[in-house]
Amino acid sequence: MYQFTTRVRYSQIDSEGRITPQAVIDLFQDCANFHSLSVGASIDFFKKQKKAWVLSAWQIVLDAYPAMGDEVVVKTAAYEFNHMFGMRNFVLAAPDDKSYVRANSYWVLLDTETGRPLRITQEDGAIYGQDQPIEMDYAPRKLPVPRNTVPGEAVRVMKRHLDTNQHMNNGQYVQLAMEYLPEDFDLGQIRVEYKISAKRGDVIVPHYQMEENGLAVVLKDHRESRIFAVVYLERRRK
Repeated sequence: MYQFTTRVRYSQIDSEGRITPQAVIDLFQDCANFHSLSVGASIDFFKKQKKAWVLSAWQIVLDAYPAMGDEVVVKTAAYEFNHMFGMRNFVLAAPDDKSYVRANSYWVLLDTETGRPLRITQEDGAIYGQDQPIEMDYAPRKLPVPRNTVPGEAVRVMKRHLDTNQHMNNGQYVQLAMEYLPEDFDLGQIRVEYKISAKRGDVIVPHYQMEENGLAVVLKDHRESRIFAVVYLERRRK
């Protein structure tokens, strides 16, 4: 398991002084990229091979929220590779190993010239090694698409939203969905299924619906002909 230690910054907290889910996702993405760098698999390494790992799904369980100034350890490890998906865990913890956040993720290896998924070879997985999966209640990768939704405010994908693959960064989808949470909502779990990567110039319209367990958001294009992602923001279990 790869890990690095940092502190929660002022730029990473909400109005109550706690780390934001967006900041957690950013830390997890940083950790995955640092892990790749540590084993010689940099962004340039994959560019030369015309390949890229693209996130397919998140399940993020928020056990607790560290506050500004708290020291935290960010950890990640791959635990399984099959013909199409690479699975990777993440943990945000205190120095004494108290868990703040646990996560599971599914990744697809893409051919960047064709945009099509590649079959993951033994060599692709061997770069990272494999650890044991962490203890958590694993949810399915796929999410149902809610039907009785209300359209929200359209957002155009700008240059500032893009990552090195020239797609909207994974965390931006969650941030768009969170705009529709009630003020007093106690967020305990985030689930995301990414379907089509949004690119610069695309217009995204969030379609949202409150459900028994939380908020469901479908991020569609303005013509409603494509779904970029489905996001479920679930209440903390009592």
